[in-house]
Order: sequence, then C-alpha cells, then structure tokens
Amino acid sequence: MNASTTARALARRELTLAITTAARRQIALHGPDALSVRAVARELGMASSAVYRYFPSRDELLTALIVEAYTALGDAVDRAIAAQPGVAEKIRGGKLTAAGALVGSVMKDMRGQVDAAKVKQLILARLAPADDNG
Repeated sequence: MNASTTARALARRELTLAITTAARRQIALHGPDALSVRAVARELGMASSAVYRYFPSRDELLTALIVEAYTALGDAVDRAIAAQPGVAEKIRGGKLTAAGALVGSVMKDMRGQVDAAKVKQLILARLAPADDNG
C-alpha cells in the first residue's frame, strides 16, 4: 500500500466517522424518521451527493448506525462479562440473577441509552451454550 492510498483511506475513515456522528446527532435531536442525508451534508458543509459516495442511500446510513449501535452494545456486554469472573458459568448454570447484575453494568457502560430487557436478552444469547450440532 502506498502513501497516497493510506492517506486516502484515512481521509475516508475520518469522513465516514464525521457523517455517522452528524447522523447520530440528528437522530438524537429529531428522531430516526427525520434523518436526512441533506441535513447531514449541510451540517458538515458538503454537498449531499458527496455523502452518497459514502452511504448510497439514507437507509444504508441508518443501517450503518444500527449496526454500530448493536456492535457497541455487544462490546459493552462482553466487557461486563469479562469484568466479573465466573458470572458466565453462573448464568449458564441457570442463575439468572447473575445476568441481572450484568445488566446494570452494561446500562452504565452504555449511559442508559438501551433497554434493560434487550440487554438481558443479549447477555443470555451471548452466553447460550454452543450448539454442538451446528
């Protein structure tokens, strides 16, 4: 990889981050139904056609934000599990109160921006015994 490719890749990564940050801000202020590629572009001082080079449609931008949010949530769950040695075995052994303790940790990590019931579902899914037939 040459220097110009690296610089181009860095610039693309930075602009992608700026676009998703502006889109998240717009969703926080006006809700997901009001997400507008034009408004995101306007906030960044660029033409909307430039944003479409990074995200071909509004739906693709929204999908990227959803994937990003679920990845962050999954990472928070993994950190909570790692921070409490033995909790995974307790949950796998049917002691669901241990999962409840993890929910609080994840909620704190995610600054309360997620639903506690969804967090508990994700914890249980992450710790479900592996399917030996799959």
